[in-house]
Amino acid sequence: MSAASAGETIVVDGTCVGDAQLDKDVTIAGAGAQGTLGAAATAVPDTLVGSGTSSTLRILGSADVTIRDLVITGGAGIVVGFYRYGGNIYIDDTSSLHLTNVKLTNGTADTGAGIYAYDASIRLDGKTVISGGTASFWGGGVFLSDATLVGTSWFRYTAPSHALARVRWMAHPRPFVTS
Repeated sequence: MSAASAGETIVVDGTCVGDAQLDKDVTIAGAGAQGTLGAAATAVPDTLVGSGTSSTLRILGSADVTIRDLVITGGAGIVVGFYRYGGNIYIDDTSSLHLTNVKLTNGTADTGAGIYAYDASIRLDGKTVISGGTASFWGGGVFLSDATLVGTSWFRYTAPSHALARVRWMAHPRPFVTS
């Protein structure tokens, strides 16, 4: 995925394991004709599975990324200092992300188990669901720092009782990240 050319559509057919960094405009789409979340109960959804050691997807460098008809799971966030940010998706650098019929599930991080966004914009459409994320501090679903979130979705999450878990927005300096 990281080697894709700008403007390219990357088709995931089945299960793709590993982490990727995207710094250009791309579309990632499941191959299923009915769409991942609209498929029959017996269908195996097209899935991106993180390595469990980093964010499944890191979106940087003003990239405009569209993801549709996929399950994204198993991300553990990128380590910055002593903390992990962006379990399944980490996005910053004025990038934008458009999710349609995407299920983000089972991400873990200290902040932003489903998505961590700094200085970025996110749009959620269709049957996008963020569930099963575990955040130690904030954002079991999504954590936004100087970022925007548009659209509707379902959030189910796990977080300690002191954490604000579904969507957390705050304006503060971002963690320093090198690519």
